[in-house]
Amino acid sequence: APIILADACTYQGNAMAPLHSVLEQNRTTLLANMKTASQYADPMMYTGGLDPIYASAYPEFEGKSAVMICEVSDGYWVFYEGPEYDEDHPDYFKWFSWANQNITARNWQAWKEPQQTSVLSSDARRLLKQADQLQLKPLEKEEGKPKERPAQWRGLQLILVHVGGQGELQATVGNPRLADYTHPVGWKAFSPQGEQIGQGVVQIGEQGVVALDNLLPGTYRILIAGGSNNWTFSAPNHAWAIMTPAHVSQYMGTMYFWVPEGVEQFTIKLSSAAPVETAKLTVMNPRGEEAGQVSTTEHRNRDLQVKVPPAMAGQVWSMRIEPANVGTLDDVGIQLSDNMPQLLSPSVLQMLVPTEAANRP
Repeated sequence: APIILADACTYQGNAMAPLHSVLEQNRTTLLANMKTASQYADPMMYTGGLDPIYASAYPEFEGKSAVMICEVSDGYWVFYEGPEYDEDHPDYFKWFSWANQNITARNWQAWKEPQQTSVLSSDARRLLKQADQLQLKPLEKEEGKPKERPAQWRGLQLILVHVGGQGELQATVGNPRLADYTHPVGWKAFSPQGEQIGQGVVQIGEQGVVALDNLLPGTYRILIAGGSNNWTFSAPNHAWAIMTPAHVSQYMGTMYFWVPEGVEQFTIKLSSAAPVETAKLTVMNPRGEEAGQVSTTEHRNRDLQVKVPPAMAGQVWSMRIEPANVGTLDDVGIQLSDNMPQLLSPSVLQMLVPTEAANRP
């Protein structure tokens, strides 16, 4: 009897990128995995999987993935978790029914049809909703300089960018090569009122430009996701911040954050798949002195609690993520405690902080 192999490489979508490009990439990965497996398993049946609970999943992606998988393999399977019965469950079953009809008819062109739905995942909607609650301004400082080497981020993240009187937003999104991954990086830009005003895709090994003009002053939002790949963001002419929780991979360097008046202690949660993927977190006070350090070498989750002297509240602090003494720096989670603004900026010159902090005497 043949061995039945189930491959989860087709789980990963990217709602920030065009559906067809994501499906093409997953098809390439699935075919490569099948080729490798065929060298060791004969006879075999090879299937690709789907899981709607993934943050990057949505109904049309699942349905068209099913058709794509069946075109090149022996079938698809679904680990059906995530959808809510009275909310998105009907849409998922609509697209799975559509898929099964096209699979039965062997209509393999169906997955290449133009995308019908433009969606944001539940995680993306949550991030934008959090941004709605923020009132932010640049923190004018004389010292500091823009970050020369951008951090490498992983997964879906939200960037907040301040646009001043010039009415332009100029930024760069990079898709550095990571292992054998070739997923595109996708981005979508939104106005302070939440209206989508731009989008783009960056292919592996390339840099993409975000260029928006005729903008009113305010804080703009850019959602970025790279599938399995890392991505970078740079906007040297703007104050900007990435919201936490954030996921960094391979390099972050130093990032800066605001400690509000009245905060006596804060916590930073550090997580990684230790002991293979590890990281060392160091926090520095406004004088550049070490205020605490923790590593994920033996435990996957570590909390660094930092006491704040009264004279150092209402100031800029910094953190640095570096390789630990064992393991590899990769896929590291960072989360600031609830009594802190959930914002990390790349330099003192580019600090984006709550309005009350920017307006302080």
